[in-house]
Amino acid sequence: MSNRLTNGLTRLQRNFREVRELIRWKDRPLLTPAHPHGPDIELFRKPESALISWTDKQTQRWKFLGHLHTASNRAFGYQLSFLQRNTQLDRIGPVRACWLAPRLVAAELALSDHMNAESRKTFRCWNKGGVLALPQALAGYAAEDRFHLETGGWYAKRNPTGTISIFASGSGQTISLHLTPSKPLVYYGQNGYLQQGPGGDDAEYACGYSLMQTRGTILLDGRLHDVTGTTWLEHEKSTHARSIFPTDRFLIQLETGEELMLNLIHDETLKPDRLSSGIFVDRGGNASHLISSEFRLETTKYWKSPRSRARYPMRRTIHVESLGLEVELKPFLENHEIGALHSSFWPFFGTRWAGPIAGRGSRKGEALSAVGFMELQNYL
Repeated sequence: MSNRLTNGLTRLQRNFREVRELIRWKDRPLLTPAHPHGPDIELFRKPESALISWTDKQTQRWKFLGHLHTASNRAFGYQLSFLQRNTQLDRIGPVRACWLAPRLVAAELALSDHMNAESRKTFRCWNKGGVLALPQALAGYAAEDRFHLETGGWYAKRNPTGTISIFASGSGQTISLHLTPSKPLVYYGQNGYLQQGPGGDDAEYACGYSLMQTRGTILLDGRLHDVTGTTWLEHEKSTHARSIFPTDRFLIQLETGEELMLNLIHDETLKPDRLSSGIFVDRGGNASHLISSEFRLETTKYWKSPRSRARYPMRRTIHVESLGLEVELKPFLENHEIGALHSSFWPFFGTRWAGPIAGRGSRKGEALSAVGFMELQNYL
């Protein structure tokens, strides 16, 4: 079959999909918030249904965050994120958004090339779909019966073997990776229910694979690199307004084979809120929940964005006394801000800082190193 015919059939299939979605929007269920009890949380706690798209949650995000290296020890960090927005509650002025688009699918790819001597190439970001590219967003796909996301040729999907394949390409740069979970799916918060604010509906369902062995290729500046490394995949389902106060998310992979996630929420006084929480995953994949009183953070350095003028905390030290853990974290590159107007996720997420970090510290008196990712929102 010729490429021309194949491309024509693909476009026809997507057009049919868009028309079907426009016809079916009235049959979509009402959007409901995350609750700590009920059939939704029970369904979410089943690994086979936790990652797939749900029609009754407004915002769903899948994030692949990884550290990669070549055989010659050239290092890369990557972030590939997919966003699905069901629009039953959204309005464009007086018009209900679901009349125009029952749902939007968007994606972002960010690559960190720590060792590149050209400063403009150390951090690069591309996007697909979203409000700024509506045709791509309408043509996006998020399966409701299996884990399969797609928009503008970018995709993330689970294979029959249980591995996950991801692909994205922008401006001639391509990333194609295969991910194999090394540990079971872990659930954030209270077995998947993560409180995100003082209101009863300010919550989300959240889970992730904290350690996935990663291999594949990166095509960068005309050169193909075979890479290996590790990835953390996290997923969120929510129906609540975005917080106006700063929030921090840390995903840390320790060289001991353990992982730590911290979700730091600030209150109206900009101090850490009691709703802040975390999880610790041991070498066997067993996860334990951490409450706000079990950890503390110190900030020793800030960075002010030359574009947005936002002031971000950059160098942080984490103390978790119950684990005997102390680790100092700092970014590989400070200039990792993703501006709202350059993001596929606008207006659902504003300007934010998101990038890879490295750490050194100790666990029960033994020195260790770590890698991870930090995401900072609402610092404008």
